[in-house]
Amino acid sequence: MGRTKRVVDGTAGRKLNMKLEITEVPESSDIEFDPKVSFYLDKKRLVRKVTAGRYSGETLLEIPGRARRISDPAELSRLWVVNRLRGALPTGDHATRKPEIKIVDLCCGAGGFATGIKWACESVGLRPVISLAVDTDGRARDIYKLNVRPLNLLAETIANMVDYDQTSNEPRYRPKLMDPAFKKFVGNVDLVIAGPPCEGNSSFNNHTRGRDKRNELYVASVATAIAMKAKVIIIENVAKVVAAEENVVGRALLMLRMAGYRIGDNQITLDASEFGVAQRRRRHFLVASKKQAPSAKISVNGLVSTPITAMDVLEDLLDREGESPMDEMAVISETNQRRIDFLFETESFDLPDSERPDCHRTKAHSYHAVYGRIFPDEPSQTITTGFLSPGRGRYIHPLRRRGLTVREGARLQSFPDDYKWYRSGKPLHRNPVAKLIGDAVPPQLGFTVGLLGLALM
Repeated sequence: MGRTKRVVDGTAGRKLNMKLEITEVPESSDIEFDPKVSFYLDKKRLVRKVTAGRYSGETLLEIPGRARRISDPAELSRLWVVNRLRGALPTGDHATRKPEIKIVDLCCGAGGFATGIKWACESVGLRPVISLAVDTDGRARDIYKLNVRPLNLLAETIANMVDYDQTSNEPRYRPKLMDPAFKKFVGNVDLVIAGPPCEGNSSFNNHTRGRDKRNELYVASVATAIAMKAKVIIIENVAKVVAAEENVVGRALLMLRMAGYRIGDNQITLDASEFGVAQRRRRHFLVASKKQAPSAKISVNGLVSTPITAMDVLEDLLDREGESPMDEMAVISETNQRRIDFLFETESFDLPDSERPDCHRTKAHSYHAVYGRIFPDEPSQTITTGFLSPGRGRYIHPLRRRGLTVREGARLQSFPDDYKWYRSGKPLHRNPVAKLIGDAVPPQLGFTVGLLGLALM
C-alpha cells in the first residue's frame, strides 16, 4: 500500500416512546436494553438525562427565558434540538478523567455520523476518541479534521485495507488487515462505525440500483471492523441496501457470525424525522456486538419529540440571507424563478404539469416533487446532494421565493451552526459542500444509534 496517504491530526412525533422497526430477527437475547432520554428545567437551564446500558449522565443547555415555563416533555425535547442547532453548546461533568471510548470511522465523509456518536458518548459522561478515520474524498477529510479532530486521518479506500475470503470453510474465519500499520488498532477499538457509499442502493438511482461496485464497500467495512476486533460495529446505509444484488447485508451477517459476533435484531430501519431531525430520511443500520445481542424488544424512550418541522429549524434564518457565504442564496435561472413565482402567486406547493419541464411531466417519474415548496409545518423531504437546486427535489424555501442556502440544508440535516464547512479566510465551495451535507448521516440520528451501541458494550 505504497500509495496510501496518511494525514495525522495531532490534536487530541407525536409519540414519546417510538419503537424501532425491526426487519429481521435471526437470533435473540434475554438481555434487554432500553436507552432513555428525559428532560427537565433547572432554573435557567434545560437538563437532559441520558441512560444507555451501564452508562448514564446529565448535560445542560441554556435556553431563552421565554421558554423556561414549558413543562411538556415533548416540547422540552424539541427545544433542546432547536437551540442546539442554533449554536447553543451543552455543558456537563467537567471531570478531567473520563472513561474513553475508542472509535474508528470508516468511509467517514464530513463527520455527521461521528458527531452524533460523540454526542452520545458525551451525554453519558464518556470521552470519545476518534482513533482513526478513513475516506477517499479530500474535501470531506478536511471538514472532518476541522470538526471531529481524529488522531489519525487516512486517505484510502476500505477495499485496500482488508483481505477477506467468503469462500473459506473455516468455522471461525476472520478477515485480515493488509497494512501492518493498522495492527495497533487490533483489539484496541471499542466501536467501529461506517457509512459506505449508498448511491448504488439509493431509490434515486433508478438505472444501476443493486448493481454498483461501490456496494462491495459495505462488506469491506464490516470485514475491516472484524479484523480490528471491535467490540461493537454499526454500519449505516439507505433502507434499500437489503435489496442489493450483491447481497451485501446477508454476506456481512454471515461474516459477523463466523467471527463470533452477536447480532440479534440486526437490521434496524429508522426514519430520522422520528428522532429529532427535521426531515424524512429512512436509513438502515446493522448493529453487532461481541458482548451481547439486542433483544427483540428495542425502544428508545424520550428521543421522539413533537415532530420537528422545517420552519422550526429555518425560522430564525429568515433575516440572515446573504449575511455570510453559508447564508447566500443559490443563483437561479430565469425559468426556474418563474416557476417559483408561480407557486407563491397561486399559493401552491407543487407545480402543475403545464409548468414543469417535459422530462418531469409524468406522474410516474421518481422526482415528482421537483420544483416543489417545502411544507413549513412538516419535516422536509430527504436532503440529498442536490438540495441547492429546485429541479432536484422539494427544495424551494417554504416562505421565500428562492431555493435553500447551504446553512439551511445543514440545519435540516441536524448539523448545528458551530459546525465548520470551510476554513476561515478560504472560499466556500457551495456545490461540493452541499454534496457532503446530503451524503451525511444526520448527527441527531447518529446520536440515537450511538446510544444503542453504547448500551451493547
